[in-house]
Amino acid sequence: MTLPPSTRRPLLPAALLLSLVAAPGLAGCGLDFFNIHGTMASDGGGLGRWRARPEGCSRDPFDGRPPDKSTSIVVFVWEDPRVHHYVNEQRYVRPDAPLRLEISRLDLSHSAAESGPAIVADLHTLRKPGVRLDGGVCRTLRFETVDQPPTLAHPRPSLAGHLDLDCTVLDSHITAALQFEHCQY
Repeated sequence: MTLPPSTRRPLLPAALLLSLVAAPGLAGCGLDFFNIHGTMASDGGGLGRWRARPEGCSRDPFDGRPPDKSTSIVVFVWEDPRVHHYVNEQRYVRPDAPLRLEISRLDLSHSAAESGPAIVADLHTLRKPGVRLDGGVCRTLRFETVDQPPTLAHPRPSLAGHLDLDCTVLDSHITAALQFEHCQY
């Protein structure tokens, strides 16, 4: 029995639907993709007033050393803050907002004080190329991580963890409470 032409359904929509469901996992947008909750903020001063959530993460070394000798732990990245954005349908240029936050282990071989935290962070903003956040300017600087198992899409373990910081530098009060998972590249 054949259906009349008006009630037949072509197979293309079903195939298209299947490809739309499968494509995000193949493109890196599946369950193993970077996920973060929380924000980092500056209350003004030399770093301006902003609140932003990192949009990417990499655990590749950023200090130029080979992976087995690197002190790099992770770098969080934000989109280009020079892009205009809209608030209540009004166009604004974002202020001096973050571009990168590099977190590394304290290199104790360079006479660093062992009484401070075991990590340091370097904040790079649009107008400030590197602001050191360490035990000298931070009341809180806690960073804990755990490796997550590799996935089919990424053969190397990804990283999960949280960052809490409360620092005062350049007359700016910088805070962050971030929880993240699946930091891969």
